Amino acid sequence: MLSLDELKTHLRIDGNDEDGYLSSLCTMVSEVVEADLNRKLYADQAALDADSEATENALIVNETIKAAGKLLAGHFYENRESTTVRSLKEAPMSYRFLIDKYRWHPV
Repeated sequence: MLSLDELKTHLRIDGNDEDGYLSSLCTMVSEVVEADLNRKLYADQAALDADSEATENALIVNETIKAAGKLLAGHFYENRESTTVRSLKEAPMSYRFLIDKYRWHPV
């Protein structure tokens, strides 16, 4: 969903010292967004077409989904522990706002 370079650009990170951690964030974000949407995500139409087991609710990642992933990754990059001394509030136009319209609701 997010490449390492896309995430590093979003987080304004130069250098390679944190590449391992950032790569794991990229993987985690993909897994979380897929679970939240209840849909398998594909980078493009070719990737979707190549998967013989793709379901009808499969989704090609668009810029809105990527933006949501960047917000989520940024949150976990800045908040690496399960608790914080800061007061955290969700921004009004945030992750949930971006992904809600793409969530699959099986009938």
